Amino acid sequence: RRAFQMSVDRQKMLDKLFYGQGQVENGVMPTGLIYHNPNPAKIPYDPEGARKLLAEAGYPNGVDMQIAVMTSGSDIALLKKMSEIVQAMAAQGGFRVSLKLMDEAAYTATRKDGKLFTYTNKWLADFNDPDNYFYTLFSKRNSAIRSYNIKDPEIFRAVEQGRSLLDPTKRAKLYRDLEKKIVVDEAAWFPLYSLTHIYVTQPRVTAF
Repeated sequence: RRAFQMSVDRQKMLDKLFYGQGQVENGVMPTGLIYHNPNPAKIPYDPEGARKLLAEAGYPNGVDMQIAVMTSGSDIALLKKMSEIVQAMAAQGGFRVSLKLMDEAAYTATRKDGKLFTYTNKWLADFNDPDNYFYTLFSKRNSAIRSYNIKDPEIFRAVEQGRSLLDPTKRAKLYRDLEKKIVVDEAAWFPLYSLTHIYVTQPRVTAF
């Protein structure tokens, strides 16, 4: 999983798809979210290092893997393009990626059963709190029905604890520690980037 993270040039991906209008993210909490860590451990782009990790893990000739891509629904063109770019880049790190096209019904049902393999997704918070990421994506139940399939009791306990903590300092530490465990220690989540929101307004619009 760590080798896969190291195989994708996320800045190049951001530049190609969105003209660089955003920032590469290295955690679960994106820029702008409360408790966002401005100095997280950075995931390096290092395809040669990725190949070395695969060799150390017993895969000197690389790994075959699939990325699921929906053929219907919203944002399909974008998610398909993202998956195609990841497919091309990951090859440099030793991953022979094939894209499996699935209609929305099959994709959703397979994911809900916890049997969907790697897939590209995007998430927009409903409210400005890490709980909308950690509980929604990484709680015991939600991890299963989203096919993330994390099975770490420590993560589940921390996710629940964060929901009831009142001290902002303790909450910030809890979520940053949890973020590190998920993204760095277990490499169970591969953050790509968040986008800059660009608005066009008339000169008469003020205090926006």
